[in-house]
Amino acid sequence: MLSEGRRYRIDQLIVALALILLFVTPGLAQPQEPSRTEIAAGGAFRVSFSPDCELNKCSFGTTGWWVSPAYYVADRVAVVGEVAGSYGNVDDLVPAFIPVALDTSVGTHSFGGGIRVTGSRVRRVVPFVQGIVSYDRNNASVSALGLRESMSFSGIGFDASVGVDIGITSRSAVRVVGGYGIGRSEGESTHELGVGAGVVFGLGGRR
Repeated sequence: MLSEGRRYRIDQLIVALALILLFVTPGLAQPQEPSRTEIAAGGAFRVSFSPDCELNKCSFGTTGWWVSPAYYVADRVAVVGEVAGSYGNVDDLVPAFIPVALDTSVGTHSFGGGIRVTGSRVRRVVPFVQGIVSYDRNNASVSALGLRESMSFSGIGFDASVGVDIGITSRSAVRVVGGYGIGRSEGESTHELGVGAGVVFGLGGRR
């Protein structure tokens, strides 16, 4: 079962994506002009889990944001960067035998870069695959009986994803993406499954 806080964050993400579609849909009739430089931003939902135990016992969901600039060094190959943040609550993983109420939250900020390769355009849809290596800064906080304990630790991660850009105007598109990531920190590995959506804006000259 999802906690109230987690359901609220998912509702926020759905509303934000609906507003994005509402404002960009009127430009559907305009022709596409692929840009050499672009900037994309949006939201994401991820499920993190440990490979050492059952998914339903060691998993938790996070919602967050991402910003990703890209520069195409060739017609179908781009160098990409990404800054992202994700936040969640892991109260569901607290053992039932603990006699006090715990407020346990986690957050991650990542700074990465990598390569994207795009496929052939089909009407207004452009598929792509990309891989990003990142430096991750993780934070965890536990509150109980009026006391709060926080900790921070760093790690590295790799995320492989596939997605599509759906053209909206001559210089904008809606991006839908899904991926699988692996993070390593403090000698422990964490795996992630994620989906995201956002908008892409072309800048500068054409490819």
